[in-house]
Amino acid sequence: MLSPDGKWLVTANQTSHTLSLVNVAAGTVIDELAVGRRPTGLTRLAGGFRVAVTCRDSGEVVVLDAGAGRLRATATIPVSGHPWGIVGDAAGRRAYVALAGLGQVAVLDLATGSVLQRIPVGPWPRYLALSPDETRLAVGLDGDRGVAVVDTQSRQVLYVERFAGLNIGQLQVAADGRHVYFLG
Repeated sequence: MLSPDGKWLVTANQTSHTLSLVNVAAGTVIDELAVGRRPTGLTRLAGGFRVAVTCRDSGEVVVLDAGAGRLRATATIPVSGHPWGIVGDAAGRRAYVALAGLGQVAVLDLATGSVLQRIPVGPWPRYLALSPDETRLAVGLDGDRGVAVVDTQSRQVLYVERFAGLNIGQLQVAADGRHVYFLG
């Protein structure tokens, strides 16, 4: 996850259960921090250089401050269900987490460190993307071989677009909010 100024990079190191802070210009690791087991998904949050990471095998989301040349955990939110992908809103108040083991998306309140709601979306949700206006959430479903579209206000699945394919990942919503692109 690249910092807003492009000077720092946070990497998830799945087998060592750590995050690393890299000085991009120097190409060196400046700091490393142990987090939950098997860090999988990263998202940048509003408010300086803050990040959130899903820890798949320990069932939690860790929120960190990555500024000042070091990594510092500020919250740990238990979510269970093999959290995978994560995306935060532009204000830094909410995050959405794909719970691959439960077929759900958890809606997190980052200020209180709590799960507000769990939205059933279908089997094996992994990667997520918010529309530019944040009214829609695209959820890649490996089990249903498709993409679920969730209304973020009602927190309900609007529809699932199914197609032949597996490993639907790294979703990106077009600037107009009308299309979702992904690697597959």
